[in-house]
Amino acid sequence: MRKLVVAGLVLLLVAGVAIGQDLGAIKKKIHKAADAGNWTEFTSGIKELGSVDSLESAKAIMKIAFALDKHNVSDSVKADTFAAAKSALKQISNSEALAYLREQMLKNRKWQVRQLLAEVLGEKGGEETRKALCDLIQKDRQTEVLREAIKWITRIGGNDSVDALISLLEKIEGAKGLLWVDVRTALTSLTGYDYANAKKWREFWAVRKEELKENPGSPDTAKPVNPDDVKTGLLEEEKRKAPKFFGKEILSKRFCFIIDVSGSMAAKDTYSGGGGGEKKGGGGNPVEAMRIEMVKDQLIKLIATLDPKTKFNIVAYSIGVTPWQKQKLVAATSKVKKAAIEFVKRFRPHGTTHTDGALKEAFANKEADTIVLLSDGAPTHSGRYDDTDNLISSIFGFVRNANRSRKVTIDTFGFESVSTLPAGQKCLDFLKRLAEENGGKFTAIK
Repeated sequence: MRKLVVAGLVLLLVAGVAIGQDLGAIKKKIHKAADAGNWTEFTSGIKELGSVDSLESAKAIMKIAFALDKHNVSDSVKADTFAAAKSALKQISNSEALAYLREQMLKNRKWQVRQLLAEVLGEKGGEETRKALCDLIQKDRQTEVLREAIKWITRIGGNDSVDALISLLEKIEGAKGLLWVDVRTALTSLTGYDYANAKKWREFWAVRKEELKENPGSPDTAKPVNPDDVKTGLLEEEKRKAPKFFGKEILSKRFCFIIDVSGSMAAKDTYSGGGGGEKKGGGGNPVEAMRIEMVKDQLIKLIATLDPKTKFNIVAYSIGVTPWQKQKLVAATSKVKKAAIEFVKRFRPHGTTHTDGALKEAFANKEADTIVLLSDGAPTHSGRYDDTDNLISSIFGFVRNANRSRKVTIDTFGFESVSTLPAGQKCLDFLKRLAEENGGKFTAIK
């Protein structure tokens, strides 16, 4: 027996030395690559750190990967390093390392790191992670972090998660933005019910929680439901009351519209109010009009319905980019809405489709959590579409970098009729993919 114990200790010591040697070798490789400016080798080394799977490797990933702000490197290098760190951390399963990462999720100064750890740990699940995520949504103030934590809390579940979500709802229910929608959706998903405010939720949950303790397996136990399956309820009422653009509700309170005013927007098209939006003609008949005029009509109606708690901006683009406000959102007061409507009324179709510049301008609005992009053509500077593929590739590269941590929702709108035009289907495919990759939805105008 004593020989077995000794043998076991020897194996552990040998394994520890091997891990230490591996870790040291990988760290040397990473530092050498950084000194040489070989960022491909640098990110490759960071991914390797995850395979060591120890507290020391987790600390090394955190120390090396998230310190690039001190160095003069490009945004693309930072994005690649962030992705490598995520990949490495997802390999970690060591209990001490996971405890360290949970601690970092709660106290790291960089909100981008806290958000990344919420995703990494959320995927792993478990009771300790659930508790840490509940602590996170009580303490954190960064919307991007909170929204990520809510997503994983919903997937993991647990009665205490409902308590934490109700507490968060109580703090934010004065501003009915996307975070508020996420909390309400999460609560409905976890309980199968929906209530108007935190007070009502507390009254319901005080009783329901006791019922679940006494009869955890009873037929009356509320089962988690898919939020998309909840077709009725108070949250659906809020959606029905929300401002609409071509029938699609805009639930955000911090958004930027990007509107294509290129020459092709002078073409006539039809709109039948598809999606439940208001119809311009009587009797529900399709109305023919210039695309730009239909867009102006819809946008002006939406602006007029905004409440003062909403902050917004508008970017028009064609051969150039014309923001209404320079890289900032403004509150929708009566005076501001009047000025915005006058800006929209001046839209005139001309030039080509510089979608790349418009998206860069929209992302410069740091408060925005939603971008709404409307276009009737594929991105092009030349007008011949010989540059379209390269522009689309560069746009997706830019958005991936810019939206890595912010996770701005991008909703897109396109005219269905353009599918038969040169590069028209490419335009629609681009808009659909852009929305799909950024948590939004594509709406076909028809």
